[in-house]
Amino acid sequence: MTTAPSEYEELLESFWESRGHLAKTTILEGRRVVRWLLEYLALRDLTLERMGKEDLTAFAIWMRKKIPPTDGKKNPAASTVAKLLTALRKFLRYLFEEAMIFEPLHRQVESCRVSRSLPRPLELDEIEGWFRLCDMDCPLGLRDRAFFELAYGSGLRRGELLALELSHVDLVELVVRVEKSKNGRARVTPMTRRASVFLSGYLERARPELLGANAAEPYIWVNVSGGRLNGDGVANRLKSHYMSKLTFGKKLNIHALRHSFATHLVRGGADVRHVGEMLGHTSLESTTLYTEVAMTDLVAMLAAHPLALRGRASC
Repeated sequence: MTTAPSEYEELLESFWESRGHLAKTTILEGRRVVRWLLEYLALRDLTLERMGKEDLTAFAIWMRKKIPPTDGKKNPAASTVAKLLTALRKFLRYLFEEAMIFEPLHRQVESCRVSRSLPRPLELDEIEGWFRLCDMDCPLGLRDRAFFELAYGSGLRRGELLALELSHVDLVELVVRVEKSKNGRARVTPMTRRASVFLSGYLERARPELLGANAAEPYIWVNVSGGRLNGDGVANRLKSHYMSKLTFGKKLNIHALRHSFATHLVRGGADVRHVGEMLGHTSLESTTLYTEVAMTDLVAMLAAHPLALRGRASC
Protein backbone atom coordinates (compact mmCIF):
# COMPACT_ATOMS: atom_id res chain seq x y z
CA MET A 1 0.00 0.00 0.00
CA THR A 2 1.32 3.43 -0.97
CA THR A 3 -0.04 6.52 0.73
CA ALA A 4 -0.17 9.80 -1.15
CA PRO A 5 1.48 12.87 0.41
CA SER A 6 -1.91 14.58 0.71
CA GLU A 7 -3.12 11.71 2.89
CA TYR A 8 -0.10 12.15 5.14
CA GLU A 9 -0.95 15.84 5.40
CA GLU A 10 -4.45 14.94 6.56
CA LEU A 11 -3.05 12.42 9.02
CA LEU A 12 -0.63 15.05 10.27
CA GLU A 13 -3.47 17.43 11.07
CA SER A 14 -5.54 14.78 12.84
CA PHE A 15 -2.50 13.56 14.75
CA TRP A 16 -1.63 16.93 16.26
CA GLU A 17 -5.26 17.85 16.86
CA SER A 18 -5.62 14.66 18.93
CA ARG A 19 -2.75 15.83 21.11
CA GLY A 20 -4.16 19.08 22.40
CA HIS A 21 -2.29 18.69 25.69
CA LEU A 22 1.03 19.42 23.97
CA ALA A 23 2.62 22.85 24.06
CA LYS A 24 2.12 25.10 21.05
CA THR A 25 5.83 25.05 20.25
CA THR A 26 5.86 21.24 20.32
CA ILE A 27 3.02 21.10 17.81
CA LEU A 28 4.77 23.62 15.56
CA GLU A 29 7.96 21.54 15.67
CA GLY A 30 5.95 18.46 14.77
CA ARG A 31 4.28 20.10 11.81
CA ARG A 32 7.61 21.41 10.57
CA VAL A 33 9.54 18.14 10.74
CA VAL A 34 6.81 16.08 9.08
CA ARG A 35 6.44 18.58 6.23
CA TRP A 36 10.20 18.44 5.77
CA LEU A 37 9.95 14.66 5.67
CA LEU A 38 7.32 14.83 2.93
CA GLU A 39 9.51 17.28 1.01
CA TYR A 40 12.46 14.92 1.35
CA LEU A 41 10.41 11.96 0.13
CA ALA A 42 9.31 13.92 -2.94
CA LEU A 43 12.91 14.97 -3.74
CA ARG A 44 14.16 11.39 -3.46
CA ASP A 45 11.12 9.81 -5.12
CA LEU A 46 10.58 7.75 -1.99
CA THR A 47 7.60 6.70 0.09
CA LEU A 48 7.49 5.99 3.81
CA GLU A 49 6.72 2.36 2.99
CA ARG A 50 10.09 2.09 1.25
CA MET A 51 12.17 3.95 3.83
CA GLY A 52 14.74 2.19 5.96
CA LYS A 53 17.29 3.06 8.61
CA GLU A 54 19.76 4.48 6.07
CA ASP A 55 17.05 6.71 4.56
CA LEU A 56 16.11 8.05 7.99
CA THR A 57 19.73 8.80 8.78
CA ALA A 58 20.11 10.59 5.43
CA PHE A 59 16.95 12.57 6.16
CA ALA A 60 18.29 13.61 9.58
CA ILE A 61 21.47 14.94 7.93
CA TRP A 62 19.43 16.73 5.25
CA MET A 63 17.12 18.21 7.88
CA ARG A 64 20.01 19.66 9.89
CA LYS A 65 20.95 21.76 6.88
CA LYS A 66 17.43 23.22 6.81
CA ILE A 67 17.56 24.40 10.42
CA PRO A 68 18.98 27.91 10.79
CA PRO A 69 22.01 28.08 13.12
CA THR A 70 21.66 29.86 16.46
CA ASP A 71 23.83 32.43 18.20
CA GLY A 72 26.14 32.83 15.22
CA LYS A 73 27.20 29.17 15.31
CA LYS A 74 27.80 27.13 12.19
CA ASN A 75 25.41 24.35 13.13
CA PRO A 76 21.90 24.35 14.64
CA ALA A 77 21.51 23.76 18.35
CA ALA A 78 21.64 20.06 19.24
CA SER A 79 18.55 20.51 21.40
CA THR A 80 16.58 21.80 18.39
CA VAL A 81 17.56 18.79 16.30
CA ALA A 82 16.66 16.45 19.16
CA LYS A 83 13.21 18.02 19.55
CA LEU A 84 12.49 17.69 15.85
CA LEU A 85 13.57 14.05 15.80
CA THR A 86 11.39 13.36 18.84
CA ALA A 87 8.41 14.85 17.01
CA LEU A 88 9.23 12.73 13.95
CA ARG A 89 9.39 9.59 16.08
CA LYS A 90 5.98 10.31 17.57
CA PHE A 91 4.42 10.76 14.14
CA LEU A 92 5.99 7.59 12.71
CA ARG A 93 4.79 5.63 15.75
CA TYR A 94 1.30 7.00 15.17
CA LEU A 95 1.36 5.86 11.53
CA PHE A 96 2.55 2.41 12.60
CA GLU A 97 -0.15 2.09 15.27
CA GLU A 98 -2.80 3.19 12.74
CA ALA A 99 -1.49 0.57 10.25
CA MET A 100 -0.66 3.27 7.69
CA ILE A 101 2.88 1.86 7.54
CA PHE A 102 3.89 -1.67 8.40
CA GLU A 103 7.47 -1.19 9.56
CA PRO A 104 8.18 0.34 13.01
CA LEU A 105 10.24 3.18 11.57
CA HIS A 106 9.90 5.13 14.82
CA ARG A 107 12.32 2.68 16.45
CA GLN A 108 14.95 3.51 13.84
CA VAL A 109 14.82 7.22 14.67
CA GLU A 110 16.63 6.47 17.93
CA SER A 111 19.84 5.83 15.97
CA CYS A 112 19.66 9.36 14.53
CA ARG A 113 19.49 11.10 17.88
CA VAL A 114 22.10 13.67 18.79
CA SER A 115 24.06 13.53 22.03
CA ARG A 116 22.42 15.22 24.98
CA SER A 117 24.02 18.15 26.71
CA LEU A 118 23.93 18.19 30.48
CA PRO A 119 21.57 20.74 32.03
CA ARG A 120 23.17 23.44 34.13
CA PRO A 121 21.33 23.47 37.46
CA LEU A 122 21.07 26.56 39.60
CA GLU A 123 22.65 26.42 43.03
CA LEU A 124 20.45 26.97 46.06
CA ASP A 125 21.85 30.44 46.77
CA GLU A 126 21.16 31.44 43.17
CA ILE A 127 17.56 30.24 43.45
CA GLU A 128 17.11 32.08 46.75
CA GLY A 129 18.55 35.25 45.21
CA TRP A 130 16.08 34.99 42.33
CA PHE A 131 13.09 34.36 44.57
CA ARG A 132 13.94 37.23 46.90
CA LEU A 133 13.49 39.66 44.00
CA CYS A 134 9.72 39.08 44.13
CA ASP A 135 7.90 42.08 45.63
CA MET A 136 5.83 40.54 48.41
CA ASP A 137 3.88 43.77 48.88
CA CYS A 138 2.08 43.57 45.51
CA PRO A 139 -0.25 40.91 44.04
CA LEU A 140 1.97 40.12 41.05
CA GLY A 141 5.00 39.65 43.29
CA LEU A 142 3.04 37.26 45.51
CA ARG A 143 1.88 35.37 42.43
CA ASP A 144 5.39 35.13 40.99
CA ARG A 145 6.87 33.87 44.25
CA ALA A 146 4.21 31.17 44.60
CA PHE A 147 4.68 30.17 40.94
CA PHE A 148 8.46 29.90 41.29
CA GLU A 149 8.29 28.08 44.61
CA LEU A 150 5.91 25.45 43.23
CA ALA A 151 8.01 25.05 40.08
CA TYR A 152 11.13 24.31 42.12
CA GLY A 153 9.35 22.53 44.98
CA SER A 154 7.57 20.00 42.75
CA GLY A 155 9.65 20.01 39.56
CA LEU A 156 6.73 20.93 37.31
CA ARG A 157 7.03 22.04 33.71
CA ARG A 158 5.87 25.55 32.87
CA GLY A 159 2.90 24.22 30.87
CA GLU A 160 1.89 21.91 33.73
CA LEU A 161 1.93 24.81 36.16
CA LEU A 162 -0.13 27.02 33.89
CA ALA A 163 -2.73 24.26 33.39
CA LEU A 164 -3.36 23.83 37.13
CA GLU A 165 -6.88 24.51 38.35
CA LEU A 166 -7.93 25.20 41.93
CA SER A 167 -9.18 21.64 42.32
CA HIS A 168 -5.77 20.24 41.35
CA VAL A 169 -3.95 21.25 44.53
CA ASP A 170 -4.48 19.95 48.05
CA LEU A 171 -2.88 22.27 50.58
CA VAL A 172 -3.71 19.91 53.44
CA GLU A 173 -2.21 16.74 51.99
CA LEU A 174 0.47 18.78 50.17
CA VAL A 175 -0.02 17.19 46.75
CA VAL A 176 -0.51 18.47 43.20
CA ARG A 177 -2.52 16.60 40.59
CA VAL A 178 -1.05 17.18 37.13
CA GLU A 179 -3.82 16.55 34.61
CA LYS A 180 -2.15 18.00 31.50
CA SER A 181 1.42 16.87 31.07
CA LYS A 182 3.75 16.88 28.09
CA ASN A 183 3.28 13.14 27.47
CA GLY A 184 -0.45 13.11 28.23
CA ARG A 185 -0.12 11.04 31.40
CA ALA A 186 -1.71 12.41 34.56
CA ARG A 187 0.19 12.08 37.82
CA VAL A 188 0.09 13.13 41.47
CA THR A 189 3.24 14.66 42.94
CA PRO A 190 4.04 16.12 46.36
CA MET A 191 4.73 19.78 47.03
CA THR A 192 7.03 21.18 49.68
CA ARG A 193 5.51 22.76 52.77
CA ARG A 194 7.35 25.95 51.90
CA ALA A 195 5.72 26.05 48.45
CA SER A 196 2.32 25.47 50.06
CA VAL A 197 2.83 28.49 52.35
CA PHE A 198 3.54 30.83 49.43
CA LEU A 199 0.75 29.30 47.35
CA SER A 200 -1.73 29.79 50.22
CA GLY A 201 -0.64 33.41 50.55
CA TYR A 202 -1.17 34.01 46.84
CA LEU A 203 -4.59 32.34 46.80
CA GLU A 204 -5.81 34.22 49.87
CA ARG A 205 -4.34 37.69 49.37
CA ALA A 206 -3.32 38.24 45.75
CA ARG A 207 -5.50 36.14 43.45
CA PRO A 208 -8.85 37.68 44.57
CA GLU A 209 -7.45 41.16 43.93
CA LEU A 210 -6.16 40.19 40.47
CA LEU A 211 -9.42 38.44 39.55
CA GLY A 212 -11.66 41.43 40.13
CA ALA A 213 -15.05 40.59 38.65
CA ASN A 214 -13.70 37.43 37.01
CA ALA A 215 -14.27 35.30 40.11
CA ALA A 216 -15.32 32.20 38.14
CA GLU A 217 -11.84 31.69 36.63
CA PRO A 218 -10.91 28.04 37.41
CA TYR A 219 -7.18 28.32 36.72
CA ILE A 220 -4.87 29.07 39.63
CA TRP A 221 -2.57 31.51 37.88
CA VAL A 222 -4.11 34.72 36.59
CA ASN A 223 -2.73 37.88 35.01
CA VAL A 224 -3.24 41.52 35.92
CA SER A 225 -6.54 41.57 34.01
CA GLY A 226 -7.95 38.59 35.88
CA GLY A 227 -7.63 36.18 32.94
CA ARG A 228 -5.63 32.99 32.72
CA LEU A 229 -1.86 33.49 32.79
CA ASN A 230 -0.07 32.06 29.72
CA GLY A 231 3.48 31.18 28.73
CA ASP A 232 4.16 34.52 27.07
CA GLY A 233 3.07 36.27 30.25
CA VAL A 234 5.53 34.24 32.31
CA ALA A 235 8.38 34.83 29.84
CA ASN A 236 7.72 38.57 29.69
CA ARG A 237 7.57 38.81 33.46
CA LEU A 238 10.91 37.01 33.82
CA LYS A 239 12.52 39.27 31.27
CA SER A 240 11.15 42.56 32.57
CA HIS A 241 11.40 42.00 36.34
CA TYR A 242 14.07 39.42 37.09
CA MET A 243 16.68 38.67 34.43
CA SER A 244 18.39 42.06 34.45
CA LYS A 245 18.74 41.98 38.26
CA LEU A 246 20.58 38.68 38.46
CA THR A 247 24.25 38.25 37.73
CA PHE A 248 24.98 34.53 38.00
CA GLY A 249 25.06 34.15 34.21
CA LYS A 250 22.87 31.08 33.85
CA LYS A 251 19.74 30.72 31.76
CA LEU A 252 16.74 31.99 33.68
CA ASN A 253 13.51 30.16 32.93
CA ILE A 254 11.06 27.85 34.65
CA HIS A 255 12.70 24.77 33.16
CA ALA A 256 15.94 25.72 34.94
CA LEU A 257 14.03 25.27 38.21
CA ARG A 258 12.83 21.83 37.08
CA HIS A 259 16.40 20.81 36.20
CA SER A 260 17.61 22.11 39.54
CA PHE A 261 14.85 20.30 41.43
CA ALA A 262 15.84 16.96 39.87
CA THR A 263 19.59 17.49 40.23
CA HIS A 264 19.31 18.53 43.86
CA LEU A 265 17.20 15.46 44.69
CA VAL A 266 19.71 13.11 43.05
CA ARG A 267 22.60 14.88 44.77
CA GLY A 268 20.78 14.33 48.06
CA GLY A 269 20.52 10.59 47.45
CA ALA A 270 16.97 10.26 46.11
CA ASP A 271 16.20 7.13 44.10
CA VAL A 272 16.33 8.03 40.40
CA ARG A 273 13.13 6.05 39.77
CA HIS A 274 11.22 8.12 42.31
CA VAL A 275 12.60 11.33 40.81
CA GLY A 276 11.44 10.16 37.39
CA GLU A 277 7.93 9.54 38.71
CA MET A 278 7.78 13.03 40.18
CA LEU A 279 9.00 14.54 36.91
CA GLY A 280 6.48 12.54 34.90
CA HIS A 281 9.11 10.81 32.76
CA THR A 282 7.96 7.82 30.72
CA SER A 283 11.49 6.46 30.39
CA LEU A 284 14.14 5.96 33.06
CA GLU A 285 16.69 7.10 30.47
CA SER A 286 15.34 10.64 30.71
CA THR A 287 15.92 10.73 34.46
CA THR A 288 19.38 9.15 34.49
CA LEU A 289 20.60 12.35 32.85
CA TYR A 290 20.51 13.88 36.33
CA THR A 291 22.76 11.17 37.73
CA GLU A 292 25.30 12.24 35.10
CA VAL A 293 24.95 15.83 36.31
CA ALA A 294 25.47 14.75 39.90
CA MET A 295 28.55 12.69 38.93
CA THR A 296 29.99 15.69 37.08
CA ASP A 297 29.56 17.69 40.29
CA LEU A 298 31.38 15.01 42.30
CA VAL A 299 34.29 14.85 39.85
CA ALA A 300 34.64 18.63 40.04
CA MET A 301 34.56 18.50 43.85
CA LEU A 302 37.37 15.93 43.81
CA ALA A 303 39.74 18.74 42.77
CA ALA A 304 39.60 19.87 46.40
CA HIS A 305 41.24 16.62 47.52
CA PRO A 306 44.72 17.29 48.98
CA LEU A 307 46.34 14.77 46.60
CA ALA A 308 44.34 15.74 43.50
CA LEU A 309 47.10 17.97 42.08
CA ARG A 310 50.09 15.80 43.07
CA GLY A 311 50.14 13.88 39.80
CA ARG A 312 50.43 10.12 39.34
CA ALA A 313 51.77 8.21 42.28
CA SER A 314 54.83 6.04 41.72
CA CYS A 315 54.67 2.38 42.71
